Amino acid sequence: MNPIEHESNIDSIEESMIYVLVFSENYASSTWCLDELTKILDCKKRYGRVVIPVFYKVDPSIVRNQRETYAEVFVKHEHQFEDKIDKVHAWKAAQTKACVSNSIKFIFVCVETFMCSFCVVLASHLKN
Repeated sequence: MNPIEHESNIDSIEESMIYVLVFSENYASSTWCLDELTKILDCKKRYGRVVIPVFYKVDPSIVRNQRETYAEVFVKHEHQFEDKIDKVHAWKAAQTKACVSNSIKFIFVCVETFMCSFCVVLASHLKN
């Protein structure tokens, strides 16, 4: 994704009503994902939007508490963005907030199963 597409994604987040966040083992490695997460939580706070966290092959407590691979990645981010450390702190806070929701319980979903079901439904609709 180029910077223009990334900026377009950030802008289109404002228009969405529901956000499904799929946290994976490598999610925190992507600064673009972290920027989008921060924007999503800003929209949740300002507009009362719904955020649904999904944890794909990663325990929610690892994401919430930035442990294991998440801890390693954030150490790298802190070094890489020394001059923008507030941004790194915002990313960490956003991850914690996304994993701790008063209105929505954690949703544990096997993404492969969901995608298989989705593809079956989509295929049947496309045939019609």
